[in-house]
Amino acid sequence: MQFNSLLAVIVVLPAVLAQGTNWSQSCSGGFLTGSGPSLSLQAVCKTNSGANHTTTLGLSSCLGNSNGNLICQRGGAAFQSCGSCSLGVPNLTCNCPTTSGAGHTTTINTNNCIGNQNGNLFC
Repeated sequence: MQFNSLLAVIVVLPAVLAQGTNWSQSCSGGFLTGSGPSLSLQAVCKTNSGANHTTTLGLSSCLGNSNGNLICQRGGAAFQSCGSCSLGVPNLTCNCPTTSGAGHTTTINTNNCIGNQNGNLFC
């Protein structure tokens, strides 16, 4: 009996941890608004009841710049240094400086950092 309970936890745990990712599967029309530190992602996302809800998320709250590479990082403030961004849902491509100051083009799959929770984008 204990083995079955443990197996159930092991099977369910990855599903719980995976919640909050893959925003592009339940949202449409994703595009960038603003610039610099106020660069945001706007999309129309499904709520739990299936209704559409327009939502905006400041990307600096979800992404960081690690030596010229965009990374998933809450409060990472990537767009204090990164710019010239474009979104090809779900991939975000920007130019971010390395620690030496050289420009570096980097792409991140935003599905790994951003999710839809009842119609609202979050990281």
